[in-house]
Amino acid sequence: MRVVVTGGAGYIGATTVRALLDSGHKVVVYDNLSKGYAEALPAEAKLVRGEIADRAQLDAVFREHRPEAVLHFAALIEAGESMQVPERYFRNNSASTLTLLEARKLRKEFGGLVAVDDVDFRIEPKQISSLIGPNGAGKTTFFNMLTGVYKPTAGRVVFDGEDLTGKPPHAFTERGIGRTFQNIRLFQNMTALENVLVGMHSRLRASLFNSI
Repeated sequence: MRVVVTGGAGYIGATTVRALLDSGHKVVVYDNLSKGYAEALPAEAKLVRGEIADRAQLDAVFREHRPEAVLHFAALIEAGESMQVPERYFRNNSASTLTLLEARKLRKEFGGLVAVDDVDFRIEPKQISSLIGPNGAGKTTFFNMLTGVYKPTAGRVVFDGEDLTGKPPHAFTERGIGRTFQNIRLFQNMTALENVLVGMHSRLRASLFNSI
């Protein structure tokens, strides 16, 4: 079996790597060596030095080695330090390994015009992000691809581990992705509250009997 071990150059990781090799598995170790040591690894293990939050490098490792299993040991473990800088531990040990919404090499062409050119974008759980740029930079086009209004020319849109690339807008809405538009179009015969409630239709469940 092909196995990737993150944080595999630490004490626990290196011990696990030896056990895997002894059992006949092929092992790739992914570690930034901030706490581990390359010398602790058996010669049979391949070491790739990198950060656990570097998604591009991780993708390259996965494409090259095509692992069948991943063991994750890349975590900070100092209890005292975790009390002083908890946000660092949360980001390294949890959030950096999770991606809620991700655009991978997203591209949109209109004829010969490239409106969005191979953009990578990630949002982690509970993270607030912004996309800033001048008029005509492609921000609206980018958001249209993130919400299914436009189908990307190339690249992928992944939400909570699910590839939504090319799916219609209602598929994005069903999964909890919402947006507002620059041109606000309200229903003139409805109150402000009723206009807001329109956006709840995908969360409501009603049968024919309940509608009568």
